[in-house]
Amino acid sequence: MSDEQPVFSIEKIYVRDLSIEVPNAPQIFLERETPSIEVQIQTGAKAVGEGLFEVALTITVNAKDGEKAFFLVEVVKAGIFQIRNVPEQDMDPILAVACPNILFPYARETISDAVNRAGFPPVILAPVNFESLYQQRLMEQQQSESKIQLQEEPISAGIMPRVETRIGWMQGAARSQWLFHWQALQRRRRRSWSQPDGPAGVGRAATLSVVCMEVPCRTPSASHRIPTPTGAGPDSC
Repeated sequence: MSDEQPVFSIEKIYVRDLSIEVPNAPQIFLERETPSIEVQIQTGAKAVGEGLFEVALTITVNAKDGEKAFFLVEVVKAGIFQIRNVPEQDMDPILAVACPNILFPYARETISDAVNRAGFPPVILAPVNFESLYQQRLMEQQQSESKIQLQEEPISAGIMPRVETRIGWMQGAARSQWLFHWQALQRRRRRSWSQPDGPAGVGRAATLSVVCMEVPCRTPSASHRIPTPTGAGPDSC
């Protein structure tokens, strides 16, 4: 009977790919404009062995002001998970919700460190509700199937359709925090920036509320039962 108990464990978490681009350096560090931040998230899963699955979480952070690029950082954080004796109908939610939720704090830390090493204030990503993204994907699939009779391979085949979404992250307190550090960095680099008045981006930042330096991760509640992994994520996000 013990062999039939559900098994869900973390075998390995690693960086599969990491790229950093600052195409307009060093001139970009002399600019006074405040860039806008765009975040793109993709998830995917595939079987790599009997009861073993690789789940990859790709996060792309693009900072630019109009057509002028400040930086572009992309990380592919992947993990190998052992999943056995789990009902087939639960496999898709586990690979699309539970596993990316485990990988996200690691990916967020990598993004923050990479942006900081590139010479910019670290970008702290807000928590992601992967369950909501999963439900959104299911709705899009149902709408597509209602219009076009398209058959999809089930997750048991070892491949999960890619989930892609564009999110305007740097809003509210998170955006205000990033703007605060960016403006402070620019003022230190240019003595002429000692005046309180600045460009439009600076004035906008002043109207936002800097209330939290970091938002803790939240695990999205799921309506289905997800086995508890034997591995553990990082203590801090």
